[in-house]
Formats: sequence, structure tokens, C-alpha cells
Amino acid sequence: MANIVYNSQKFTEALREAGIPNDIHVYDPVAHGFWLYVERDVETNKEPAEHAWGRLEEFFERVLQPEDD
Repeated sequence: MANIVYNSQKFTEALREAGIPNDIHVYDPVAHGFWLYVERDVETNKEPAEHAWGRLEEFFERVLQPEDD
């Protein structure tokens, strides 16, 4: 788990240094940040996966808004 957190922190730092908008979050018991492998342990993974999906939608709404002319 520590390696996942370390790698995600380095990835986040690199995105920020490059000026790329991002919203990174690691769900601890899942050790993954998105919808993969929910079926492997639905009790543990379903709630974080649904939360991650909501975060993704919010991120897209923030970042993909058309620029005002």
C-alpha cells in the first residue's frame, strides 16, 4: 500500500509541476482510485467506487467547462 501512495504522490507532484489540472485520491482499503475490481469485494469496494465516480464527474465539470469568449 505504501508504494501505491508514494507513486500517486509523485504522479500528483509531476502533474502539478506540469500545470495539469488533477484530483488524485487513493481509497485506502481498496488501494485503487477508480472503478476497477469492484466485483472482487463488493462490500469493501462499492462505496469508494461510487465516490470516485462522483469525484470524476465533478472534476470533468470543473476542468472541461468551455472558456468564456
